[in-house]
Amino acid sequence: MGASGSGLFGQVTLLSNDRLRNHAIYLDAMAYGSMENTVANLLYINQESRLIWGARLFQDVLYRVEQPFDNVANFLSGERFYGARGTLRYPLNRFLYLQGDLALGAATEFLPGGTKDYLKHQRKRNLEDPLLPDQDYIGLWNDDSRGTHFQTSPSVSLGYNTIQYHPGTGPIAGNSVLVEHTLNLQPFNSVTHGHVRLDAEQYFPIYDRINFSLRGALGTTYGGELSRQFYLSSFDTLRGVQFGDTDFLLGHRFFFTKAEVRFPLNFLIRIPIVDLEGIAGADFGAVGDDMQRLWNRRAFSLVTGFNFGLGPIVFRLHFAKPLDIGAIKLPANGNWITNFSLGWRYW
Repeated sequence: MGASGSGLFGQVTLLSNDRLRNHAIYLDAMAYGSMENTVANLLYINQESRLIWGARLFQDVLYRVEQPFDNVANFLSGERFYGARGTLRYPLNRFLYLQGDLALGAATEFLPGGTKDYLKHQRKRNLEDPLLPDQDYIGLWNDDSRGTHFQTSPSVSLGYNTIQYHPGTGPIAGNSVLVEHTLNLQPFNSVTHGHVRLDAEQYFPIYDRINFSLRGALGTTYGGELSRQFYLSSFDTLRGVQFGDTDFLLGHRFFFTKAEVRFPLNFLIRIPIVDLEGIAGADFGAVGDDMQRLWNRRAFSLVTGFNFGLGPIVFRLHFAKPLDIGAIKLPANGNWITNFSLGWRYW
């Protein structure tokens, strides 16, 4: 976690459980410059019986691209969904489970700081041009049915998981598949929208801690202009895209694939209590509002770097080189991109 002149950025992950692992508390928070742009979850899980249940306090942040005004280009808006969520998970067998979630809370739309500056600049441009009307774009946006609304979000998912773990690297063998459908309802505002997504991964052990992994995901939304737009976390998905680049990371549809080899490096560099490993891989995927934009914004990159494991925590320092594969635009102009992230090795 770090601070800069523009706000607070970083990630915090904490886990605590009893000796039998029947009860667990999990905290995860990611800050993107301000509390308004912070994603956070405080989760309690009870695994005493076959029926697993949990409860959490949460704040999720969604982003979307809008163009509601003439003479103004697309701009970014956000929506905070915060409240409480309950979870029930029932294992159908050792590896297959069915899960239901119900979230209750409030959805608040907002304009990020960069968007406010852009709209203020557009109004100043209008004042300097007598042919353009004076428009308070921020005020007009706030008057356009914006504000805070009650929202409930039921979801159902079906999961299959045979992942095996190694204390020095994390996932090392097995596979998992998750299919999820979420419906968002604002009953007092006559708004309904939802999304469907599929995630899958496979790990192949090679020798000792050396392993090869494949991961992929895809998703789509429905329900009109207020439906969710997926905003991918680049350091977990498309590492060859600059963090926060909405041209490549934000849209109503997405897909990505990752291939990665992990291998230990402790025999070269010995650091007490730290598991050091190297990685080499590649990422391919795209995000867009329709199939044409999805294909035009496809991105492919080669990735190398290091993972620093400290107990259950892993620090990832990865470097990605975007390659030209014929898309209409090359991420980061083809320059190397540095990705640094903090994660939970066994989650």
